[in-house]
Amino acid sequence: MLSLNDKTYPDYFLDNEYDDCYLYLLNDGRYCIELEWDASDDIIYMDRISMGNYSSKGDTLYFNDRFTFFKFEAVIKDNVISFTSGFPFLIGRNLKYNRQIMYDYDASHYDRHKSMLSETADSIAFGEPIYPLEFKSYTSVKRYSVPTNININEDETYSLVYGGLLFSKGQWERIGNLIRLKDNNLNHDHYVLIKDGELVMYTIDASCFKQSYK
Repeated sequence: MLSLNDKTYPDYFLDNEYDDCYLYLLNDGRYCIELEWDASDDIIYMDRISMGNYSSKGDTLYFNDRFTFFKFEAVIKDNVISFTSGFPFLIGRNLKYNRQIMYDYDASHYDRHKSMLSETADSIAFGEPIYPLEFKSYTSVKRYSVPTNININEDETYSLVYGGLLFSKGQWERIGNLIRLKDNNLNHDHYVLIKDGELVMYTIDASCFKQSYK
């Protein structure tokens, strides 16, 4: 592992045809993964998709997401990090050491939002009426954001796509007005609320997913 001082942190970088991915490893055992998407020459979006704690044993890094508690692993060798589990678009890809940077890690909004989840979900998921669900690709409706889709298929499979990157895939199950997305790669469940003609993601706190889809 790199020897770091108290003020700068290593930045690992993956560049691909859609967007850029950055992994920050902080000295105190915290991490953050961010995606950068170039909408145009003048507009660039930066979204945090995961943040939490990490530990290491030998060449293996163990990540634990602070908000949703899913876990995934990577291997680091010669300043190159390769994910062996986790988000589908990262598995088998290499993130290379980029530079030492100053980084502001702020998770306060995670903690505030977490305390509001169960109350909001229960009132919609198990209330009346029971809304219909269409099998189709639901597209994010938020303006000035990266195009994001939740694909709900009739064969009870789903995929969650961010700007062309496969973020999550697996099987779905309906419970009242709640859809449980059973992620194959993260071995974790995400939840989506069914409202009148739209879906609302509420267990992935990243701003790129935390929105309505129609």
